[in-house]
Amino acid sequence: MAQVKFKEIEVDGKLFDVYVSEWRGEFKVVPRGEKPEGSEVNVVASDFVYDKLLPQLKRKVKEAGTRVSVPFAKMDQGVLRMGVARGIHASKGTVLVTWSNGVKDELERYVRDTYDIPPQEVIEKANELSGRIVRLRDEAKTLEKELEAVLKPYAQRPDFAARGVDTKPTIKELVQAAITATITKSEKAPA
Repeated sequence: MAQVKFKEIEVDGKLFDVYVSEWRGEFKVVPRGEKPEGSEVNVVASDFVYDKLLPQLKRKVKEAGTRVSVPFAKMDQGVLRMGVARGIHASKGTVLVTWSNGVKDELERYVRDTYDIPPQEVIEKANELSGRIVRLRDEAKTLEKELEAVLKPYAQRPDFAARGVDTKPTIKELVQAAITATITKSEKAPA
């Protein structure tokens, strides 16, 4: 798909080249000297209508030049982690984060599972409670496995393909038999 250079424009002191697709007629804006081909990760703005392109480009340039720093806390595997949201990823829409230890990351969500940074005593209490929750969950998993092992010999899992071998009635069969016995007793005439 051939891209033809249409014109050069300047927005807020930054120079851009505008290309138009010969095949689709779509306008694409790239930084000066680059071409909008290949994976097109360098495309700053694009639209099929040239008049809509300039406002979109101005907004993108303003967004790119804006620095944000939104501190937050997030529970992560039993620990309340502190971080700073730096912006939103242009193509994926994820929140760009720098954690307190300097590691950069991306979050899928931000609002539902994040908190304002609390005082130190609240952080310590939250970490203590969260640690207890993690330990209790691990203990519950261990107990569930132990319970399953204890009850395994008594499980009612009939093998319908080999019913002749497994003569142990299922709970459904036992209930049906009890219902049938009750009905049979009520149908008998009193002596």
